[in-house]
Amino acid sequence: MPITLRAAGSLKQYLPDPPRLEAAETVAAALAALGLPGDVPLIVLVNERVAHDHTPLHDGDEVHLVPVIGGGGQSVASSGPCAYLTQAPVAAIIGLTTAGWSRGSSSGS
Repeated sequence: MPITLRAAGSLKQYLPDPPRLEAAETVAAALAALGLPGDVPLIVLVNERVAHDHTPLHDGDEVHLVPVIGGGGQSVASSGPCAYLTQAPVAAIIGLTTAGWSRGSSSGS
């Protein structure tokens, strides 16, 4: 059974059609197979859990590629109200439940 791939935003361009890999031993091997440049900031989830390059992959796993976003700064924060994203809204955006997060902090790290 192949590894299913999902991606959000600009990372979708790296997915094959159909979005799956027949085999990859680790997350690093999967990213290399996709031709993803090493300097692309992203978060990888395997079966809704945060994963790292050395995380092993198995038949039937689902890998989500989530782009890291940033911006703003002191001038933005001082210009008016701002909101902090927590696990629930981020999970909703990428279509996961908060049960998929591996740690309990509100930052998801």
